[in-house]
Amino acid sequence: MKNTLLLFALFFSGYINAQVCIPNTSSLKFNGNSDYVQINSDSNLELDSAVTVEAWIKPSGFGYDYWDNSIFCKHSWSTGEQGYVLRCGGNGKLSFNFAGYANGAPTSWKDIYSDDSALQLNVWQHVAGSYDGYRMRLFVNGEEVADSLFVGSMVPGTDYNPTIGRLCDAGQFEGRYFKGKIDEVRVWNRALSQYEIQQHMSVHLDPAQQTGLVGYWRLNDSTGSAIADLSGSGNNGNKYGPAWQLDDVPFNNAATVPTISQSGDLLISSPSSQYQWYKDLAEINGATEQMFLVTQPGSYFVRITDSIGCSAVSDTVDIIPTSVESVQDMFIDVLSNPITDAITLRWFAPASDNELQLFSPLGILVRERKLSADRGQMAMEVSDLPAGNYLLLLRSGSGLRTQQVLIQR
Repeated sequence: MKNTLLLFALFFSGYINAQVCIPNTSSLKFNGNSDYVQINSDSNLELDSAVTVEAWIKPSGFGYDYWDNSIFCKHSWSTGEQGYVLRCGGNGKLSFNFAGYANGAPTSWKDIYSDDSALQLNVWQHVAGSYDGYRMRLFVNGEEVADSLFVGSMVPGTDYNPTIGRLCDAGQFEGRYFKGKIDEVRVWNRALSQYEIQQHMSVHLDPAQQTGLVGYWRLNDSTGSAIADLSGSGNNGNKYGPAWQLDDVPFNNAATVPTISQSGDLLISSPSSQYQWYKDLAEINGATEQMFLVTQPGSYFVRITDSIGCSAVSDTVDIIPTSVESVQDMFIDVLSNPITDAITLRWFAPASDNELQLFSPLGILVRERKLSADRGQMAMEVSDLPAGNYLLLLRSGSGLRTQQVLIQR
């Protein structure tokens, strides 16, 4: 593969103004004793059945107890126990807490917390707490660190507007202020799966494409005191004390440069949301899938666009095809898709000596089967493979057929 820096400069510049990619420009730094953000309204945040709260944090100090550092707070008890809060403290514990309700009566606080040292000082970490009416869960950097069962609901927080960086019921325990930096705070009215958290924690979201996003403070405002809620709920706020940090954010939105793997004449891009293939700097009409079958010699590359509109271009691949053709009377049929434990499929091919291959989302060959008949049905075990979009490829003589397969966990 050849370096494409010049190609980037000449080609990619034509697309940068058209994309919706938004740089991550700032975070907020809290001093731990007086700084906070006050959300001025709480439309859609008075939740009672399901919730996920997530944020990026870079703590620079922990309080004595695990509940001492409020990240996002919508709970209170001065006028009765209600609401929910995501917080941390002690020896690096993360915790999520809400006022429970079951069997027709309040049950007091329901609390879940991680082991000590789940969090580190002076390091950006993604944190999340969720509840679905049955199970409470905690996540650090997309990995589950604690879970607890509670069948019931939540007493909604109605008496105090939410805050970032301190208790919203500020008269209690001197506010339980957060010390450190916070970025990308989100509240959902549903419990996100671990897969969803992992997929979107390191990118800005397009709120129009999300389900259940009821509060979204990107903290990308960078100047002034106003804090915008991008969820569409109108829960804007103001900061009181925390300083904008323009040089320290947990992620940027530059798309990951795609890589191309090769299987014979088939080129496979690393996963993304959108693809466009090029030959000798010219766009190939209709070549918008993750894979592309080369039928003419040349220099090929792919431009990908991720889920938030950020684009990147791969290095080029010089290839002379070996006359692989797409034979019309071949087929490969996956009987149930998405997949969990096994891929059940049928095939037909004109030859009697055929080959079936399965490629991972990174283009790595993970399964290979020789097929000694021109048609049949089989099951391919995939329970050990991680979730993602895979590619099935059927080879028969000079013919080739492909099928996308989604493995879920």
